[in-house]
Amino acid sequence: MRLFQYVARKVPAAILRDGKARECDEMYVDITAVIHAAANNLQQKQRRSTSAVSEEDVIAASVAYIERLAEMFSPAERLYVAADGVSPRATMQARRVISHRNRCDGGEWNSNAVTPGTAFMERVDAALATLEDRLMARNTAPAFVATVSQSASADAAECDRGGRGGCGLAKVFREVREAREVREAREAREVREAREAREVREAREVREVREAGAPPLAGRRVVIVGGMDDEVLLMAMAEYAGARPGFYATLLVVRDPAGPGGGAGGGGAGGRSTLVDVRSLAEGVAHSVMGAATRAGATEFGALVALVGNSAVPCLPSLNDNADFDGIDALVGIYKDCIRTDERLMGGGPAVLGGLNIDLLRRILGCVASGEDGMPGWRNRYHVAALGSADHGFVHQKCEAYVAMVAWSASYMLRGVCLSGGMYYDGTHAPTALNLYNALSDHLERIVAAADRALRATSDDFDRARAAARVSRTEWQMLLVLPASDAALVRRPHLRRAIETHVAHTVAGRRACHNLPTIDVHLLSTAIQRAERRCAADI
Repeated sequence: MRLFQYVARKVPAAILRDGKARECDEMYVDITAVIHAAANNLQQKQRRSTSAVSEEDVIAASVAYIERLAEMFSPAERLYVAADGVSPRATMQARRVISHRNRCDGGEWNSNAVTPGTAFMERVDAALATLEDRLMARNTAPAFVATVSQSASADAAECDRGGRGGCGLAKVFREVREAREVREAREAREVREAREAREVREAREVREVREAGAPPLAGRRVVIVGGMDDEVLLMAMAEYAGARPGFYATLLVVRDPAGPGGGAGGGGAGGRSTLVDVRSLAEGVAHSVMGAATRAGATEFGALVALVGNSAVPCLPSLNDNADFDGIDALVGIYKDCIRTDERLMGGGPAVLGGLNIDLLRRILGCVASGEDGMPGWRNRYHVAALGSADHGFVHQKCEAYVAMVAWSASYMLRGVCLSGGMYYDGTHAPTALNLYNALSDHLERIVAAADRALRATSDDFDRARAAARVSRTEWQMLLVLPASDAALVRRPHLRRAIETHVAHTVAGRRACHNLPTIDVHLLSTAIQRAERRCAADI
């Protein structure tokens, strides 16, 4: 949300003030964003009345909103609805932090129910299947297809190679990218076949259409529905940067599915929702913020802002917006000072790090470190308070993991490529920029080797522990993410018992991440096996 506010301030032309719904060819919806927004809206209404918010109310409001969107935007060819599936391990720690925070906040509606594997999400999947049939029966356009990607639809292999497993938002943008690539390949094949058959007139017409930037591709109108998350902006800009000139997409950021007057419209599409022109957004960021003359500047911005934190990587301490200077503006200024001719942050680096330019990153971190001056000894105190230890070897390991996760984040969000399904940053705070700069300056080969080992080992280790516990991948993620106080959301009795035992073990062990129970797959696997034996003995 912080990044959304920053971009809206820097590129106001990207926000469509008229808020008018437009007919489109394709529409892609992240149902998770719709569910959270619907639940928040119902909670606000509940505070003004005596009725409680039920899960059935949330599901009904979410499905009704999608139907209203379908009527407003009238997708001619495709409506794709994606629910959160099994996420890469890198995003699980962030989900765990959010789950614990949500539980502490309390309230009638428990948003932790929106976790793949819970009974609530099973009911969401059933409602979406019914919606798919209803939309297919209602739409009379011959080319129209309604598709639902449900929460438990991903298998282990697809998650590991960055396939259809993952958050609903990642699924949405993969589908957008794949649909675009299919169209481009089909058009290229048509041109090639025309030339091979010596149909000179047809080949000339196709070429003239392409040169003029006319339909079919240049006229593609795509609507993407997501939440007010930083990731949705990054993925949208990256998708535009990778498309041919003429690709047009509108991003509908959901804040209140009902909106004033209880309808999807209110003052425009989605009540108090926001419409964003992706083309203006990407070009505005590239030119106004990054000062780049090409659309690649939007992708560079996406890679750069990983240092101010996202769902996989925590923010550098001196770039927090609560610091003495605005973190994003300072980072962009440093990037412009450090960049050399034809140099890119995402390109030219080790393949194991997704091509991340380590030399440029090191220069950026060196400049960031110069703004970290504070009271003598503050770094040691920060590492003890935030990381759990100021030991040099321990901090260096954190630096290795942090650099690898910056590369993972940029690759996953900007290219749709998951470098490893099991790789993750174990903690909620980052090392200081000076420690990262020193690590990249003195131990670059060790960092690359450590990243290579992590890419090869973590996913296998993750799956071995799950296989020993004999649970599905969806159940495995659910147990890793949910706090013990939400054991009631888990259906199987021995798994409910295991989640409480696992949390107790990780709190006692205080392994690496001392502010929260960390993800320890072996402790969880052992807890599940013991709980299963105890439940069998009780029977």
